[in-house]
Amino acid sequence: MAAQNGAGNFQGNAKMIISTSGCFVVNFIWFIVAGIRQHTLKEFLPKGDMPVNRIFMNWSWSAFAGTLWCFQFFFYGLGHVKMGNFQFASWVLHMSMLIFFSYIVGLLMKEWKSVKLNTYIVLVIGLLTLISSFCITSYGSYIGEQLINIGK
Repeated sequence: MAAQNGAGNFQGNAKMIISTSGCFVVNFIWFIVAGIRQHTLKEFLPKGDMPVNRIFMNWSWSAFAGTLWCFQFFFYGLGHVKMGNFQFASWVLHMSMLIFFSYIVGLLMKEWKSVKLNTYIVLVIGLLTLISSFCITSYGSYIGEQLINIGK
């Protein structure tokens, strides 16, 4: 229905509004119910000498992370409709990019700073494997689409 009403590249995202809103409502209700049952709601308020701006920053970073999480599916929907007959590959590419960018964020945040050299070598080999598989999948989908267009 979204495509029929002119959504174009956004046709895959129309359902995201409903599904992510539903997820938010369910999680929010569960958060409140569990917080009341387990007496944990107070953990979301400043304690003792903790400055109010620190809890505000924690909430802000959490909201930012949630926004990025929603945007990943938004952009996935934009790319998915552009993949033609090879839409099946879009989920692989999507998940590969999630792993890749989380790895890069881990490096920038120095999460791997104190690991052994062998661990770091395994991480780099994994990253190179991920990049290679991403390139192979993307190029294979591109070539396949070209061959299908030539046959038409």
